[in-house]
Amino acid sequence: MNTSSPTSPRGQNSPPNGGRSAETGALIPIPWSLRWKLIRERALPLAMFACCAALAALLWSRQSLFNGGWGEVYAPHVELAAPIAGQVLPAGERDLRLYDFVKAGDRLLRVEWADQTVTITAPVDGYITALHYVPGQAVADGTLLTVITPARGQYIVGYVPQSQRNKPLEKMAVTVRTRGNLPLQFASQIERIGPPIKNSAQHGNRGSANSAGIPVRIAIPLDVQLRPGDMVDLQFPTDATETPSGEPVPVTRADEEMQGAEWKLMS
Repeated sequence: MNTSSPTSPRGQNSPPNGGRSAETGALIPIPWSLRWKLIRERALPLAMFACCAALAALLWSRQSLFNGGWGEVYAPHVELAAPIAGQVLPAGERDLRLYDFVKAGDRLLRVEWADQTVTITAPVDGYITALHYVPGQAVADGTLLTVITPARGQYIVGYVPQSQRNKPLEKMAVTVRTRGNLPLQFASQIERIGPPIKNSAQHGNRGSANSAGIPVRIAIPLDVQLRPGDMVDLQFPTDATETPSGEPVPVTRADEEMQGAEWKLMS
């Protein structure tokens, strides 16, 4: 017959007879090494599960309260056309070439007809991105000659996820942060709001390919230099419809340098 003491469900880690002496019935002290082993087996897994659950709940709540989006710096192209019918000739020492950098006021072309000569100058700093003429070519009045892409961004076209807690409003404050090794952060505001469009994720690194976003036009302050095509991240206050200072953001150069240019994306 087996006269050994019965073992606990956990094997030999637990003392026999409920931790009491078989002779006197007194409690047998449990060594601290055994106590710590029991704590690790029973209490630590529960504590780790509780910590993970609390962390997951915190991250979920922060994600649901996220008010932001992404955007791209934009500048409308400047199209220069022949002011009169005539022969197109270079205004400088050499012909224009693609990707030449020009400054505002530079003499680019001249159109001659009989005894009349009209000089075409660059309205903004930028790059020649298209040429639609051959030197010496005769053109009609209004013929497109060249296209300039501004060197400085005029505004930001941002995309706000429709799942965002607060919907974007005109004049709502926004914090803009550029991407890159030396990010720049500045305050601005929403100028215009467009209709929701799909596949807005192609303009940023967030969202799925089928996500929809609300396009917004965001002003760029005069003292901020951004290049067209730069990607930015947007952050909106939880409850704000004005700039942090309560004053309107300074007007951008878009209206000063790009007179007559239309913002076609949201028109």
